[in-house]
Amino acid sequence: MVPIPFADGAYTSDSLNISAQRCLNLYPEINQYNSKAIVSLKSTPGLKLFTNLTGAGAMRGLYTTSNGRFFGVCANKVSEINSIGVATVIGTISSTSGIVRMSDNGIDMILVDGDSGQGWTYTFSTGAFAQITDSAYPGGTHVAFINQRYLVNDPDTQQYYWSALADGTNWTGGGVASAESNPDNINALIALGGELWSFGPLSYEVAYNTETIFTLIQGTPKDVGCFAPDSLAKSDSNVFWLGGDENGHGVVHTNEGYQARRISTHAIEQIIQGYSKIDDAIGYCYQQLGHDFYVLSFPTAKTTWCYDASTDRWHERNYTATDVNFVDTSFMHKGIVQEFFNGKVYVGDWGDGNIYELDPKTYTDNGDAIHRERSSPHVWNNLDRAFYGSFQLDVESGVGLNGDGQGSNPQIMMDISDDGGHTYGNEYWESAGKLGEYKARVKWDRLGASRDRVFRVKMTDPVKWVILGAYVEVE
Repeated sequence: MVPIPFADGAYTSDSLNISAQRCLNLYPEINQYNSKAIVSLKSTPGLKLFTNLTGAGAMRGLYTTSNGRFFGVCANKVSEINSIGVATVIGTISSTSGIVRMSDNGIDMILVDGDSGQGWTYTFSTGAFAQITDSAYPGGTHVAFINQRYLVNDPDTQQYYWSALADGTNWTGGGVASAESNPDNINALIALGGELWSFGPLSYEVAYNTETIFTLIQGTPKDVGCFAPDSLAKSDSNVFWLGGDENGHGVVHTNEGYQARRISTHAIEQIIQGYSKIDDAIGYCYQQLGHDFYVLSFPTAKTTWCYDASTDRWHERNYTATDVNFVDTSFMHKGIVQEFFNGKVYVGDWGDGNIYELDPKTYTDNGDAIHRERSSPHVWNNLDRAFYGSFQLDVESGVGLNGDGQGSNPQIMMDISDDGGHTYGNEYWESAGKLGEYKARVKWDRLGASRDRVFRVKMTDPVKWVILGAYVEVE
């Protein structure tokens, strides 16, 4: 048997004859120290319900303060959540939709409601929640905190404002600066390493604080902007965004120093630019099990893409709902906002007030099956007719669950395309081994002939899935 390059990321070209590689709810991991597989595929984490917030609508924001308190916004209700998931409503804001952003200085917290153009503060010591009434408050969509000053963009202008020292209610005593490099309006800003990154749809620039003012860092203005303001997110050392410039949009970037670096592939860009609407994209970053993920969801297109900065690979993360007629419908991943709290990664649901732990050892989405899929690169031999005696998947077997229910005898479905990944034939099922059956082989025999073949596997059982590779017997 000969190996085929099976365990890798997503690369579905606009011409499936070039590449039809889908990687859904699986992510590649590059292994070290003479491992059996250089690259393996692992299960994306499931959703473990943590709590549900009061509010007739979706989750809009999560935030962990510098003093370790946890807050969430569902519809128009702002709540504080303790370590065991008990939530207490602390205030009500004006709007019910749109992303809400928060920041704090250890004394109070500021909440920016971009949909209404209003700002709110919460004082930790007194529990007072109040709207910002200072006439100088710009009513922005994004907030940052640098050197004891809050910073907020002024929508539809080239300006951003900062507050008085350590006071989110006082903007008259603060200051204002304008984007200097390009005439496009500031639609997003974010703090990274004590510096302010401000974005327009066609450009960005970086400024540093010199006590009372923010000063442009020479050489940082770049002619690539943030086309989807809510896509802007940061990890420990990088910012990520869905970009745009004078020549077009739909390319995903991160920074390398102060430079913009393209991280999307041609295949990802072809898919994104084919969506009817992309300026509503929403992004967040998190770290788990040694991987740094940037999760980018497209509400109109109802799909989610994830970039792993640790491997420079992409994969899909979608949620599948099954109706009463057993018809499956795919949506974007349920986690639309994210925060790290009490040693765990949490995400808020785009459909209701649920907050979930993003848990690598949970293999369902709050009880719903997770559909995982991987399709191989094209397998061919100079387009000569090849006969396939078998296809064998190298997986971690014997991981079935106790009992007789779903997952007790986990199954893998395999089907084949002989027309470049456009259509697939019959489904063939094989067991990945019941609990403890570590020697179980996942193998399909007598697979016919083809000049150009794509193998596809699918799994829905709620177990740990690890794929190390695939092999074919061919002549």
